[in-house]
Amino acid sequence: MTANAPIAIKFETSRSETLIVDEIDGLRITNVVPGGFGTLETNLHRPLRFQPGEIDVFSRVTAYDRESAEVCFHGRLADPGATANESGEVWNIAAVGGQAFATDINDPVIYVTKDVTQFTRFGGSRNGGTVSNDDGPSGEAGIKVQAGGSGSWATNTYIAGRNSDFQRAFTNIARFSVKTLSGAPSSLWQQRVYGIPSEDLIISADMQTSMQSFTGLIGGDDYDAGDYALDVRQERVGASATTDENAWTIFYDYIARGTIMHEWGDFYSSSEYTTDYVYAHNVVGDVIARYLADHVDGSEAYIDESSTYQIDNFSFPKGATAREILDQLQNLVPTHYWAMWERNRITDLIKMEYRPWPTSIRYEADITGGIDQSGGPIDMFNSVLVEWEDTRGRYQITRVNSTVEELTRAGINRTTRMKLDKRASSSANATQAGTGFLNEHNIPTVSGTVKIDRPILDFASGRMIKPHLIRSGNLIRLRGIRPRVKALRQTVRDGTSVFRVAKVTYDDRSGMATLDLDWYSPTLYRQVAGLLR
Repeated sequence: MTANAPIAIKFETSRSETLIVDEIDGLRITNVVPGGFGTLETNLHRPLRFQPGEIDVFSRVTAYDRESAEVCFHGRLADPGATANESGEVWNIAAVGGQAFATDINDPVIYVTKDVTQFTRFGGSRNGGTVSNDDGPSGEAGIKVQAGGSGSWATNTYIAGRNSDFQRAFTNIARFSVKTLSGAPSSLWQQRVYGIPSEDLIISADMQTSMQSFTGLIGGDDYDAGDYALDVRQERVGASATTDENAWTIFYDYIARGTIMHEWGDFYSSSEYTTDYVYAHNVVGDVIARYLADHVDGSEAYIDESSTYQIDNFSFPKGATAREILDQLQNLVPTHYWAMWERNRITDLIKMEYRPWPTSIRYEADITGGIDQSGGPIDMFNSVLVEWEDTRGRYQITRVNSTVEELTRAGINRTTRMKLDKRASSSANATQAGTGFLNEHNIPTVSGTVKIDRPILDFASGRMIKPHLIRSGNLIRLRGIRPRVKALRQTVRDGTSVFRVAKVTYDDRSGMATLDLDWYSPTLYRQVAGLLR
């Protein structure tokens, strides 16, 4: 057991609250960004013949600094283990931080989609017509509805494709836009779009060989707010007649948004769906309300709205967890991070933040505890090939280039590959993700780990703080390593003397915190996932 441990742990079950101070043995705490509090592991010396009252699956666990009462971990207990050996009988405690709540619910959601493959032939269509995927005039993915077959087409008969993804995602269509193009001009046939299940007629236009654009059609204004599907039709409005090969319409450049919520739980009003795309803060707010409302204080969450990137495809119709969605968002908006920390003592809900990565130094420390550097120029690239699928499921690849001073000076070009998840794939998203990747790999980083064995200066609070109170995601300046010219005055990450703290691991037996600089081992994600199984 650790004598005079600087940390106390409180266990809260439905039956009791227990504060553990002097019995802490082998405490290990992590925090990581993106994510927040990671894991807590410790041992409790208790008889194994009965389960201690303070130990219960999913009970809340909070670790405090004994002097300042600052929280250095908050989460929930996983299934405890137990061992008995020459040291006695021990309960092995493992807890996961608040970010574990982001894996509890796996529900479908559609933020914005261009997926034309979801439109299939609707059963009310006349026999003889076809519904297929085809391209618009400039290669845009589309849905082609074509009349055909033997016999005449009577007035009001039609061939239609209907999408089913929004209905399966339990989401209504908040807004959509589409363009149309037909095989021949005719006032005897019309290009039509109906809302389902209301059967509201939303678009009605004669066949035209030139492009017709229908932009910003909004649920609650242009059609019923409860509609969750669209029928795209080639419909006969003239007298009965046989068809020829030009009786077709392509609905292309389709994009649609699903209904979403603000972080405090209210659905957006129809007047708030002003664009065909979504921003990162729209997604984060909805994730809090849709997936995390039981645990996160939405009204007090900090959600930065400075990202102006227009996300034009972000859809999870087969289900996703909050963590999956936020991790996919991280690929598209790498300038920001998300984290879940301690709970609000008034609302009893977790504080969550979505912020830009800091550009000002928060911590300053010497390397007296030791430093292990790795990485270097091998992590630098000036080109990346981004693999992705278009909305018809076709393989695509986008090259993104950048200028890296060190590589240019050496006359070297370095290219790597990355792959976008289909659920967030588009040409624009590929370029955005590639640009973000290159921005993270354009300096000769000297990443690694540093051990902090004494209090360090925290510029945010203006005081010295203990190692277990250091939080990931912030910039730290290390003194005692060879800097670049002027590096000691740097206020942004330079990979030599100023680093981003990616992960903090505190061990009370050594009294030291190990900081992972600029990167962290993926074993942490596997560790958290393992505790949740």
